[in-house]
Amino acid sequence: MKDILGRTGSVSVKEAKEMLLQFSPELHTEEVSIENAYNRVLAEDIYAPEDLPGFDRSTVDGYAVRAEDTYGASETMPALLELIGQVFIGQEPSFVLAQGQAAYVPTGGMLPEGADSVVMIEFTETLEDGTLSVYKQVSVGENVIKSTEDITRGELVFRSGHKLRPQDVAALSALGITRIRVYRKPRVAIIPTGDEVVPPGVKKAKAQVRDVNSYTLTGMVLSEGAEPVRFSIVRDDREELKRTVEKAISETDVVLITGGSSVGVRDFTREIVEGLGSP
Repeated sequence: MKDILGRTGSVSVKEAKEMLLQFSPELHTEEVSIENAYNRVLAEDIYAPEDLPGFDRSTVDGYAVRAEDTYGASETMPALLELIGQVFIGQEPSFVLAQGQAAYVPTGGMLPEGADSVVMIEFTETLEDGTLSVYKQVSVGENVIKSTEDITRGELVFRSGHKLRPQDVAALSALGITRIRVYRKPRVAIIPTGDEVVPPGVKKAKAQVRDVNSYTLTGMVLSEGAEPVRFSIVRDDREELKRTVEKAISETDVVLITGGSSVGVRDFTREIVEGLGSP
């Protein structure tokens, strides 16, 4: 089959991708800190070393209670509970909540042992004698994040091959994981070619164009987590292009060449690539 330029042996984009994946370079791995893990690809499975958040915590400002002590509570018939203290954010409660008792807990605070729910402060009133009046009943687990609700210890968090996003790095941080093993960034050579192509900072003649492709490819390579290696513009010279391509192959994992692939008398890219032999 011939393409629109009269060339035989052309392939579809899908076929080209499949062919390229057969010759993917083997990448070594390295250990990095999570500060340097953004957009990196994991080279190991990550399992949770602990529960997350790791303790039952309140999602509202209110009072930790036993849900059964509030059943039937309403504005006309409030539940009356003994207020025994308060929980401070970032501190483990030093007391146990018994039946008929309540304790103030801030948003994010740890529930004391014995409590199973939290009443929002808007539905309560503290009486002069220290008794807490509750005007709305709650169910077990209401306004509470359980200790294993986000992640359970031993759970597979990320598989090898996963590309880390900002929220993924945040999850690693929350689990106390500070270093991980990732694949080394592939180095991608970008070779712009053509007598008509000039750098962006050069005043061009009317028949010339500024280099656009190499900058587009650089951004695409960076967005995929690889390391771009931009080469200087190569003129339409067979030997110069061959030397540049051979140098790129020896120094990088992937080589991208822009231009020189048409059917003009000075288009040498296909000839040089074919002359390199099989991957």
